[in-house]
Amino acid sequence: MNTRQLQQIMNSDTCLRQHTHAVYASDEIPERVVQRPAFFIVNTQASSLRGQHWCAFSFFNKTEPAEFFDSMGQSPEYYNQAFLNVLVDNSKHFIYNNTRIQGKDLTCGQHCAYYLNKRCRDNTMRCIVNSFSKYNLKENDVYVKEFVNRMYGNVVNEFY
Repeated sequence: MNTRQLQQIMNSDTCLRQHTHAVYASDEIPERVVQRPAFFIVNTQASSLRGQHWCAFSFFNKTEPAEFFDSMGQSPEYYNQAFLNVLVDNSKHFIYNNTRIQGKDLTCGQHCAYYLNKRCRDNTMRCIVNSFSKYNLKENDVYVKEFVNRMYGNVVNEFY
């Protein structure tokens, strides 16, 4: 998925559009998160590059930990020191999932859209990640593709 498709998904989602939301390249992520809740989808590469992998950030009130979601189960600093910095600078604590749920398909954007859809509706990160198979990653990819097509297909298909 590309930046435009992900931004359209966020704009069209009835929950996400009520809050701060954006899609960024790794060198564009804001240093300070002022308005909360805030939901971001961020590419692991800089804006001058083609793009590689999508991750998601969630910021609720300042007493709750910030969240970093990666469908490959990596920590924020694995991709970029700026990812770690934005979490540390905007929250006393942060959490991230360390379980890989994405298979070989190029579905990281769909996984982020699914995660933010569920997280915005008060599902916990643990609940979301645990809803996926730890063993059948291909099944997970098929599921999020179908979910995104069902929920946002009219928006996403405009840009194909």
